[in-house]
Amino acid sequence: MATPKAGGWIAGTVAAGLAIVLAAWFLAISPTLNTAAATRNQAETQREQNTATKTRIASLKTQFAKLDTLKAQLADMELQIPTSYDQAEYQRQVATIASAHSVV
Repeated sequence: MATPKAGGWIAGTVAAGLAIVLAAWFLAISPTLNTAAATRNQAETQREQNTATKTRIASLKTQFAKLDTLKAQLADMELQIPTSYDQAEYQRQVATIASAHSVV
């Protein structure tokens, strides 16, 4: 049978062991797990951003292939836009149209 002195040592050893386990959990293991989880979340977010960027790049490549056609359309449209500021002629045209439609 164990002596009363041994019982105190056993209880002290168990308490010290629990204290070491709790200290290890709160000071080392838990922060490391939290850091790992944050890193996984950042990695997933970056993967999503990479996917979105790849999609955007593919879209831009498609648009770039049509660039010459768009430039030609732009040149045609620029011909329809007056390049000089001719306010008097504009006022005459508006007045003619207004009188033709009886607008004051």
